Amino acid sequence: RTTVDALEDGGSITVHGFIRSKYDQLDFDLDVQGKDDGGLSTVAITFDMWMDTRDFRIAGSVNGLEDGSEGSGDVDITVSHGDESLRVDVTGSDQSLDGTFYLNGGVFATVSGDPDDPTFVGGGGEPLTAPEVIVLLRIVDIVEDVFDLFEDLVDPIDELVLLAIIL
Repeated sequence: RTTVDALEDGGSITVHGFIRSKYDQLDFDLDVQGKDDGGLSTVAITFDMWMDTRDFRIAGSVNGLEDGSEGSGDVDITVSHGDESLRVDVTGSDQSLDGTFYLNGGVFATVSGDPDDPTFVGGGGEPLTAPEVIVLLRIVDIVEDVFDLFEDLVDPIDELVLLAIIL
């Protein structure tokens, strides 16, 4: 189920549904709110997807703010499977980045500094080991895959939105 609401200063898109295989069902909810207020643009995205039969859930939010050429935003995503979990909580702008990566509730790594040359350290402030860098890269890859999946879920309606605007 999809809804698209156009407002005078923005709009919203919601997508609620499921993907079912022979054995499992992945349920999902996605809500995108956008607003433009005199050159100040904001977007707020919340999402949740879960598979009860596997005790699996991905939930999070992405918020962005653009004021002319300056932008900032934050990403907070939690992936859980049974008792295991990972969480990414990052805030950034054109000038700085600050974030924490959690594994099973404990701080695994942090990132800070210039977005073009960020500094990553372990949970206790120590340099990351080679295996920890590989784990961190996998965490970032998982988060990217989450965004790709939600983009694919919204993709079928983007043509409908364009048609609605044209017509």
